[in-house]
Amino acid sequence: NEENFAKLALEKRVTKVADHLSKIRRAIQQVAAAPEGRYTAEEKQTRIKELREIEMRILKSVNLKEMREKAMI
Repeated sequence: NEENFAKLALEKRVTKVADHLSKIRRAIQQVAAAPEGRYTAEEKQTRIKELREIEMRILKSVNLKEMREKAMI
């Protein structure tokens, strides 16, 4: 059925996007929790900012709510 195929494809895309966002958020947590000897305060701030910018680009490129509704997931 064509509808099921479209739904499956969309579900995979939603899952992939959610996985990317999860990895970015995990990286932010790791940087924030890293000991002082690993990063300077400025390096932490810069890296976290970079990761948040990537996160925002991903979120702006997709409408997750709409995708989830279409896939009914």
